[in-house]
Amino acid sequence: MGLSWDRQTFKPQFNVKEATIILAFCNKPKSLLELMVQLKWKNRTKFRNKYINPLLKIKLLALLNPEKPRSRNQKYITTLKGKELLINS
Repeated sequence: MGLSWDRQTFKPQFNVKEATIILAFCNKPKSLLELMVQLKWKNRTKFRNKYINPLLKIKLLALLNPEKPRSRNQKYITTLKGKELLINS
């Protein structure tokens, strides 16, 4: 049985619909800019703090290059846990 948003021990401080869009969009590696354009955000820091960091923390999203988390070429990809959550929602 997979996880659902309401059964997470982590209570998201973000819009679940937008987080779901991010996870679905990151089925293939995407850059922060690509994600921001998709969700029509302009402020990188606020976007990263509101969505990317929490999704990374609960391991629904992963860094493609974890050795260099601040690389300008960094890309994000949905984890297996994130894909299970998408399937079950």
